[in-house]
Amino acid sequence: MTLFKIRREVMQALDEYSKQAFHDRLFAIMRDRHADACAVLGLERARDDVDRGIEKAIGYAIVDEDDIERFVHMLFERGFDFDVQIEWAKKILQNKKLSGSAKVSFLAELGI
Repeated sequence: MTLFKIRREVMQALDEYSKQAFHDRLFAIMRDRHADACAVLGLERARDDVDRGIEKAIGYAIVDEDDIERFVHMLFERGFDFDVQIEWAKKILQNKKLSGSAKVSFLAELGI
């Protein structure tokens, strides 16, 4: 027995709202913790870099919000191309046998 049914449009709107809320929270964290980098980049570019970081994380199957946050911190700290410029980091991120959490943990343990 179904008590209520949520329309697809409402679910999509809620999903979009959740994504935007996460992005806004993550941007605020990056702005606070990487204030110097954000000042150099400018707020609009820093916000775009947060978007790019989220997209990169998802592309590497890093999907947990905490793991995405850790990965975006790494991008701000090490540069937005460390994932393709550092060979061992690239191998970890492209390893399909590792979970997203494992990838981020390995990178952190190995000094990224």
